[in-house]
Formats: sequence, structure tokens, C-alpha cells
Amino acid sequence: MILSIKRMLLFFVIISSSLVFCQENKGSLGHDESGFSAFDSKEKTFQFVSENYLTSKKEIPFENLIQSGGLNIKQIGDYNNLNLNLKGAIIKVDIVQNGDNNQLELDKEVNSIKQKVVQDGQNNSIKDLSMYANNNVNMELIQQGSNQNIQNYGTNSISENMKVIQSGNGAAVIIINNK
Repeated sequence: MILSIKRMLLFFVIISSSLVFCQENKGSLGHDESGFSAFDSKEKTFQFVSENYLTSKKEIPFENLIQSGGLNIKQIGDYNNLNLNLKGAIIKVDIVQNGDNNQLELDKEVNSIKQKVVQDGQNNSIKDLSMYANNNVNMELIQQGSNQNIQNYGTNSISENMKVIQSGNGAAVIIINNK
């Protein structure tokens, strides 16, 4: 009995030691130090991914981003937050959050929604509320910079084709649409 326990213990020691020696230490994201990696550094990997997979919003028109309707969300960065409640017969919404700590709240109940929201920077906030309106929404809200705030309450015929562009840092806009 003791001999079989010793054999099992020896067996487990041999198995576990071979597993330990089989693993090779690589840098983060799979870059090894031997030079056999496809990319020499994390920076080259990021550059490759950026050039081949991430497209600039200036290259693709808004009409081409929304293919068949629905909701298209692209978030690049950390701690971005979305709170959406959309109701309409037609919903075509494109959202791009590029940066960190961006907040977006869309709460709409209208006939149709065609909207583009871009937050390009840090700590930007958008609150867009249109409740129980018998209108069509076709708007763009664009923030390019940091620490910006847009608040839009309501919708009417004047705001139906509204476009708000904020650039720079620390700007705030409050829009109230009453009938």
C-alpha cells in the first residue's frame, strides 16, 4: 500500500514538473522576446490593428454606417457608458464613443429615429430625452474634445433636423424644445 502511494506521488511529481517546464514565458499580448513573433512590439500590433480594422469616422459617411437600420454601437476606450430606451417605427442609430469615461443617455419615444452620436475625447456627456412626441428625429450630436456636455430635452419641427457639434474642451449646451 505504501509502495503504491509512493508510485502515485512520483507519477504526479513527474507529470506536474513536465507541465511546468513545457510552458514558455511570453510578454503580454503574445509577444515573445526571441524575435519570432509576427510583431516586434505592442506598438506595432496596435498600429496594425488600427490601420486595418478601425476606420475613421471622416472616411465613411453617416449614411453608409447604417446599413439596414437598427442600432450600431462602436466603443473604443475604457469606462464608457450607454443608457438607451428607444421606441419608434423606424430606428436607425449610430453611436461612436472613442475615448474614456464618456456617458450617453438616449430616451426617445417618437415616430422615427435617425440619429448619429459621436463622442471623441474624454469625460463627455450627452443626455437626449424626447418622450411621447409625434415627430420624426433626424439629428447629429458630435463632441470632439474633453469635458463637454450636451443636454437636449424634447423635440419639435424646428429640432427635427438638428446638428450640434462641440469642439474644444469644457463646453456645455442645453437645448429645450417645446411645442
